[in-house]
Amino acid sequence: MGNELLKILIDEKANQIIQLTRDKAMTTKEIAKALDVKTSNLYYPIKKLMEVEALKIVEERQIKNMTEYYYSSEHLNKSPINFDFPAIKENFDTILAFYTLEVQKVFDALKRDADEYGKLTDEELKKIETPNSAQMSNLEVQLPYEQWMELMNEMRALSQKYEEKYKDLDHKNVYQIQLSSYKDETE
Repeated sequence: MGNELLKILIDEKANQIIQLTRDKAMTTKEIAKALDVKTSNLYYPIKKLMEVEALKIVEERQIKNMTEYYYSSEHLNKSPINFDFPAIKENFDTILAFYTLEVQKVFDALKRDADEYGKLTDEELKKIETPNSAQMSNLEVQLPYEQWMELMNEMRALSQKYEEKYKDLDHKNVYQIQLSSYKDETE
């Protein structure tokens, strides 16, 4: 993964464009309306997203003497972002910034959940359909290196399997999953 893509992924507007066009191709005008910004403010981030192939033109429509482009980031759904060598070596600071932002979103969601539902009783919580908007788990496993790598790959594959299994359901939420693990050097 190139450094340019990482820089774009940590840009809030670019990230919003990617999220908006994940399931449905949209025109610049539709994206501007959804983000409540001027269309002219989107040309640069869309151009940058196109350059790093985070956004693709999936349809062109001729309207009078203008061509209207429909942009999509759906192809990213099938391509999980994995940070490993050599990308880590070449882009460590940018990867760190990106991952820190993603983890901060988890903490923010946990805080919102605690603020909104923290004072409710167990009985009151049971009545709420989805009281959690974030979860965090820490696990420890003892494995040889090859099996650790296999486990990480299987966990990625499992998330894709679940998404495929439930793709036809109407009521779905988008969940971001940060999967990380490390060798504990204190042992």
